Amino acid sequence: MNHEDRRPLGDLRENLHWIIGYSDGIEDYLTYFNRSYEDFIENEMFQDCCLAKIGQIAECLNRISKNHKAEYDEYFVPIVGEFHGMRDITIHQYENINYRIIWIFPTKERLMIKNAAQKCLEYIDSVG
Repeated sequence: MNHEDRRPLGDLRENLHWIIGYSDGIEDYLTYFNRSYEDFIENEMFQDCCLAKIGQIAECLNRISKNHKAEYDEYFVPIVGEFHGMRDITIHQYENINYRIIWIFPTKERLMIKNAAQKCLEYIDSVG
């Protein structure tokens, strides 16, 4: 596959849908593991599943911030703060992850980001 065959990944609507879908994936993991912090701390599979989705959400947010700055500033900046570094940490600094801090994302911050994605999607759908 050459680079001309690749899909562009900067589409705002697609990235918003992906954020919502990845967030729902984390919700599925939380449900499967009974929302147990203890399981999260002790179960590498649970950690890996959540970290993969966190990295995917972070990558979508990076694309939105680069390609759709106005929407990013309006809907995500108040929520994500320093979240940009999350993708790099989950992928490139895996050995240094503090799982007690990471637990906050699947249980709290993820829902705020999903909600912002839904609101942004509703807005862009309403303006056509």
